[in-house]
Amino acid sequence: MRTAALGHKSCAWGVVLGIQTGTLVWGVLSSLGITAVLTASHLAYAMLRWAGAVYLDRLPGV
Repeated sequence: MRTAALGHKSCAWGVVLGIQTGTLVWGVLSSLGITAVLTASHLAYAMLRWAGAVYLDRLPGV
């Protein structure tokens, strides 16, 4: 926002592109790591599944 506020619109788009690219790469790599752990460990998968069930059970109005 600072870059855009200073009037550097083309630079601001570069900042946005860089941030979004970094976020996408981080998300993909994170997803691959979690998938690898869950594939390798049945216990980790079962724990995540039960944690999700408990979370959904405690949501109000669901």
